[in-house]
Amino acid sequence: LALAQRALALEATHTGSLCLAGDMQIQLGGITEALALYETARELSQDHATTYRANMGLASGLRLTDDYQGALEALRTAEQAADSKAENLAEISFQRGNLYFPLGDIDACLAAHQAALEHARVAGLSYLEARAHGGMGDAWYMRGRVGTAHEAFDRCIALAETREDAWLRAGNLCMRGVTRFYGNDLEGAWKDSEDCIIQARRIGHRRAEIVARLA
Repeated sequence: LALAQRALALEATHTGSLCLAGDMQIQLGGITEALALYETARELSQDHATTYRANMGLASGLRLTDDYQGALEALRTAEQAADSKAENLAEISFQRGNLYFPLGDIDACLAAHQAALEHARVAGLSYLEARAHGGMGDAWYMRGRVGTAHEAFDRCIALAETREDAWLRAGNLCMRGVTRFYGNDLEGAWKDSEDCIIQARRIGHRRAEIVARLA
């Protein structure tokens, strides 16, 4: 964040730096600050790439403030600037799935994450594929298909480990622990939860730590 702010001090209207600062604020919990940065970047945008990135950032921030309809509208704008790139479509579909989850639309949530998985495979990007599996795990869990959810979380974690993606691994390891619990694998649930707590504390993934401690 400090580096992004230094870049903005040198050129206050640099849209890439505005979005980067927004991304860092999201990670640090500065949602109000992030939304302002993304909105400025969107207003200054003169190309599809910046329009896409700014609106994706807005969607992430608005989701965290429970403005789900505003987030969906931002995704629609991002999709118009996505230039049909598989990578972009995978990210949009994944974010849509994350929005349909709190709205309680299980079918739309599952369909969006399935679309994210398909686009990720076309793009050939394993981190997007891993995220999609994690999203599908959430959708199956919400539907009550705990065994199927466990398999999806397991696939996500395996791909995250291959990429050494600690954030994604922790975010789904806590949920794999929950599904192990419902499967009466208490020892496995304890191990996943304890493992997640250690990793989540190291990288500052507080949501994952909360879920793991509840488990």
